Amino acid sequence: MTKMRKLLFYFSIILISLVGCTNSQLKIEQNNSFEDEVKLQSDSIITLGKKTIAKTLRNTKKPKEVSLDETPIDPPNSAEEREEEPPTQEPPASDPTPTTPPKDTNIEEITTNLDDLLILVNKYRKLPSDYVPDQLVIPNVPFSFEGYDMKKQMHKVAAEALERLFQRAKEEGIELYALSGYRSYKRQEAIFNYNAKKFGEKEANTSSAKPGHSEHQTGLAMDITSVSVAFALKQSFGDTIEGKWLAENVFKFGFIIRYPKQKEEITGYIYEPWHIRYVGIEAATAIMNNSITLEEYLNSYSEGNDNEENEGSSDDGASSDDGGSSDDGASSDDGGSSDDSGQKNA
Repeated sequence: MTKMRKLLFYFSIILISLVGCTNSQLKIEQNNSFEDEVKLQSDSIITLGKKTIAKTLRNTKKPKEVSLDETPIDPPNSAEEREEEPPTQEPPASDPTPTTPPKDTNIEEITTNLDDLLILVNKYRKLPSDYVPDQLVIPNVPFSFEGYDMKKQMHKVAAEALERLFQRAKEEGIELYALSGYRSYKRQEAIFNYNAKKFGEKEANTSSAKPGHSEHQTGLAMDITSVSVAFALKQSFGDTIEGKWLAENVFKFGFIIRYPKQKEEITGYIYEPWHIRYVGIEAATAIMNNSITLEEYLNSYSEGNDNEENEGSSDDGASSDDGGSSDDGASSDDGGSSDDSGQKNA
């Protein structure tokens, strides 16, 4: 009996051990299955991620490589696109500016009256390449851009007149902005070359001056713009409230709209309602009242002086004849006859 109990005891121990080992194996297998599943999911995620990345890379366009030769030209100024040493006193009336264009349009005359406020610069008359006006200052007016730029400058006389113009505009509720004043010869050269490359030289020459032929180099011109045209230089500026006000009032301060409508054959350039040029109040008023250009004004001014000189010569001749008669009378033996002649003439 005792042996039987011992056998049962040992048998129970063995059975318990076998059951424990089985449970442990199951747990190990379960754990391995869980780890395998986790690993499988991880592999799937990684594979999916790799596929997603690969797909994304395939769909991503590579940036275009730009060589130095293909780099686009930086325009001189988004608004200058098409389209730039006077004394502090008015020019003397005895020294008019010759304005008749040469018969050969290929001839370019070098302007020499650089100290004249009525200096004429156009397709036929050019400034020296090294010419820089004296007394360049920055007018105290609003500009369409921030910071310093050479093109903010104007000749002092024109700058002071521009300040008065802007002040009057402000008082009447008109907001004007200056955009481009003085330009150097090299600056104008860059602008013209850019436009010529973009539009062709012939087209560019209708709206942009060649270097040396720009009024901006004189320091007497300024381009004006407004919010209405997004600070650009457009012909539609002439139809805005600001453009209309400018055209009607600019002469009061010595400026003119340099390139008016329907005068392209005379000025050589398209209508530019934004481009104002200082010529002095007297000349500006005459140009405004007669609806003429600077070229026409200077031509009539020159002809007027020629007529006055001719009239003066004619008067001198008449007095010489009278003197001759008088001399004849004086040489006459009959002094009374000279008196009688004098009475008849009176």
